[in-house]
Amino acid sequence: MSKTQSLKRISFLAHSLGGLFARYAIAVLYSENDENPSKLNDDIETGSSRSGGRIAGLDPVNFITL
Repeated sequence: MSKTQSLKRISFLAHSLGGLFARYAIAVLYSENDENPSKLNDDIETGSSRSGGRIAGLDPVNFITL
């Protein structure tokens, strides 16, 4: 796990049927953010986007399908 400690955000880019697979994978890997509100305020100040849920423990950034 030490190899991915710096990994914080994730984006998805998919084409055609890959878009459907990506939507399914996101639904399976999605988890609500259970952090306390004071932590969320700190994240807003530092530019993190943790106000919503997380995908595989990462902050979602973009979801693009073609």
